[in-house]
Amino acid sequence: IQLSALFHVRLVTIADNTELTDFVARLTSRSSLIIAVYGSRKSVGCQCGDHEELIDLIEAHDSQGARAWMERHLEEIEASLNFGGEESSAPDFKKIFAELSSRQQSPWR
Repeated sequence: IQLSALFHVRLVTIADNTELTDFVARLTSRSSLIIAVYGSRKSVGCQCGDHEELIDLIEAHDSQGARAWMERHLEEIEASLNFGGEESSAPDFKKIFAELSSRQQSPWR
């Protein structure tokens, strides 16, 4: 999940727009938390090889293809999340944040 988030942040740096990069960094941070809490081991966000296809579309200057790819990609991630879990099994955010803080500082900060 962290590597996927880092990929998205690094990708947007191509635009050389600090505000956009900061926005995507915050967005991927929040999205990563949602995926960690509501995803499964089978659906941790982006699939292996997904990003290569996007890079190929960008290199080919295929903006329509990249846009369609991104829409499909986001829909697949959303579909992989399970928001209908048991109410009694609320995520332990204290534990999640403790684990995150024990790891290396975020590479985009």
